Amino acid sequence: MEVCIYPQREFEWYAQEVNARSEARFEGLKSIACPAISPPVLSEMDHSLAAAEVLRHDLYVVWQILPTASASATTGADGRFSITHHVAPPYIIFAIGSRTFGGETEYYRWQMASSLITNPMQVELSNDQLR
Repeated sequence: MEVCIYPQREFEWYAQEVNARSEARFEGLKSIACPAISPPVLSEMDHSLAAAEVLRHDLYVVWQILPTASASATTGADGRFSITHHVAPPYIIFAIGSRTFGGETEYYRWQMASSLITNPMQVELSNDQLR
């Protein structure tokens, strides 16, 4: 997986663009994902789950609009990475990935602000930064 470093101000602008795109997509699928049927009908629940999966995938894809990072590195099979950069704080460390497990695809997005890094020689992207 690619781990990227973006100046915080630029990343926040990109995040706003991603949010605008995903909100527009959500509004388009909202009636399918959140039907106003009480009690829920099984077939409608299937449609809701399918729509929710589309939304999760779309959110993963929409993060692909990010431009080339100021610095990046690729993790090894064990998830470890090493990166040298000259991006002045504040910056964001960002990574996005997916995996298929048991026939389902899971999507992951990590981000960590430089202000939260206590040891720059050993940064761990963990579930604490999972979005």
